[in-house]
Amino acid sequence: MQSVEAVNILPYNVTIHFATNETARATVRYGLSCDTLESTAAEEDFSVSHNIVLSGLAENTVYFYAIDVVDTVGNTASYNAGGACYAFGTADIPNF
Repeated sequence: MQSVEAVNILPYNVTIHFATNETARATVRYGLSCDTLESTAAEEDFSVSHNIVLSGLAENTVYFYAIDVVDTVGNTASYNAGGACYAFGTADIPNF
């Protein structure tokens, strides 16, 4: 797993971007606590460059996530920043 990052952070969605060293399909598990990653977003296609959009999020909120991958022959792996989970915070809606 390479270069895991949350990009395009908006109030209600974010894109999780990362690369794998071999062709794989990925699922991002996410939630409000590292212990409760109850929501998921998954890819349909195999790739080495992954961009998974998480939507329906709450504004100005911290989310935690882990990534599960499966390669083309069915091998699986999970990544969670060494047990601490990856994290990002959604943007706040500006008040005009």
